[in-house]
Amino acid sequence: MLNRNFVVTNGGYIGGYLTYYLSKFIGKIATSIILLLSLIISTLILTRKSLKEIRDDIKNLSMKLKFKKPILKKPHILTRESEKIYTSAELKEKKSKPKHAFEPIEKFKKIYKTKETLQTDKATSYETSPTQLVMSVASVIEDKTYKIPPLSILHKSKILISTITKKNIKDVVRTLERILSDFKIEAKVSDVTRGPNVTLFSIQLAPGVKVRKILTLENDLCVALGTPDLRILTPIPGKAALGLEVPNKVKEIVTLGDILLSPDINRDRGILTVPIGKDLNGEPVFIDIVEMPHLLIAGATGSGKSSCL
Repeated sequence: MLNRNFVVTNGGYIGGYLTYYLSKFIGKIATSIILLLSLIISTLILTRKSLKEIRDDIKNLSMKLKFKKPILKKPHILTRESEKIYTSAELKEKKSKPKHAFEPIEKFKKIYKTKETLQTDKATSYETSPTQLVMSVASVIEDKTYKIPPLSILHKSKILISTITKKNIKDVVRTLERILSDFKIEAKVSDVTRGPNVTLFSIQLAPGVKVRKILTLENDLCVALGTPDLRILTPIPGKAALGLEVPNKVKEIVTLGDILLSPDINRDRGILTVPIGKDLNGEPVFIDIVEMPHLLIAGATGSGKSSCL
């Protein structure tokens, strides 16, 4: 039977018997190590936290206890000097005198005056009479020496339609017809329209062929033509044919001279028409600012340009 004091100091009968037999067979040092490891493992299982998290929790708790610790003030010890006895006249004089009494210094007054004069001088230096502003604007308006430069100063881009480009178009036509025949789709390329950046291939389908079959071949067509993307038009506007837009390997640069110096340009345009480029047929495309006046106001999308108008 274990001693009562031994049982109390070792955590009850279970802890006492466990400590007694472990220390008897493996020694006190090994028993202490095993019990310490058991305590750590049980703590990890109960809290479901890692050792680092438990260490941080203990550190935070110690910091909170440290800051919550009351600060004891030093006792005020009375001395002979603090026990001075004032007369009634001295007390009245002490009460009448404010705690924070500041006397003006002449140095600060001088600095303040100089700052004030500097501000007034600066304000007067930027003042301009309205007649001067009117005269400057009027002089710009009345200047009639400026002339609009002629269109001859604009440059046209070089035409890149060559034998190499025509050969590439023929190769693409043969590739398209071969792929369609491999998938048992009766169709042929009826027309080719080359634009500055995209070439449109018109595909004429045989009677009874569904458009859905060609739409499912989009990825196969991209791989066969060696292009990252293409667009299928079903149908081409104004035609009874299917359209396939393929990006050009050699792209043309459309300059302002190509549009404004074009022979088939419409001369009856409005004053606020702006050229934006060419379409697939090579015809110039314009937009009329009168129909979209919000473009005359600078601002990002959704900033309220149309609401302002």
